Amino acid sequence: MSISEKIKNFFRKKPKEPEFENVKFQNYKDYYGHFSIFYPKDWKYDPPIVMDEGGYAIVFHSNKTSSQFRVGVETVLPLKFDFSKYAKEEIEKSSAGIVSKARKSKFREHQCFRTDYEYESEGKNFLGEKLLFYTGDRVFSIFYTYPEEERKNIEKILKYMAESLIIHPAKTKIFKRPRP
Repeated sequence: MSISEKIKNFFRKKPKEPEFENVKFQNYKDYYGHFSIFYPKDWKYDPPIVMDEGGYAIVFHSNKTSSQFRVGVETVLPLKFDFSKYAKEEIEKSSAGIVSKARKSKFREHQCFRTDYEYESEGKNFLGEKLLFYTGDRVFSIFYTYPEEERKNIEKILKYMAESLIIHPAKTKIFKRPRP
C-alpha cells in the first residue's frame, strides 16, 4: 500500500456502532430451545457451532466493527459436576496468550464466574468480558469482545444483550456417567 493510500485510509470515516438509544433490536430464539436473546437488527449471526458433545455456541457479529457476542451452552455434564472448579479452569486456562483470573459473581439468581479481557490483535486494542453461570442442569457462557475505540457506543449494546438473555427450561437433563 502506497503512502498516499495509507493517508486516504486514515482520513476515511470509519464505520461505528450507533449510540445505544438509536439501536433497533430483534429477538433470536435458539434453535435447540435453551435460550432467547435480543441482538442489534443490523448484526448477523452464525448458525450454531457444535464445540463438543452436548455443547454449542452462537456468535453474533457487528456489521460495522469487529465486535462479537457469543452465547455458549453446555448441556451434557458429568454426573458429579463441580461448577466452581469447571468455571475457574475454563476462564483461567491460557487462550491465545490471554491469561485471566476468575471472579465469583452472580448472573441474576445463578452462581457465576466472570473475567475481563484486554488484548491486542492486528494493531488494535480489544476489551471484553466472559461470564459462565450454572442453572443446575446446564452451563451457559457469555463472551464478548470489542475494539477499545468503540467502547463508548458498543459497551451499552453488549451489556443490554447479556441482560436480555432468557433461559428456557431444559427439555431433557443429560448427565455423563463415568465409564467402567
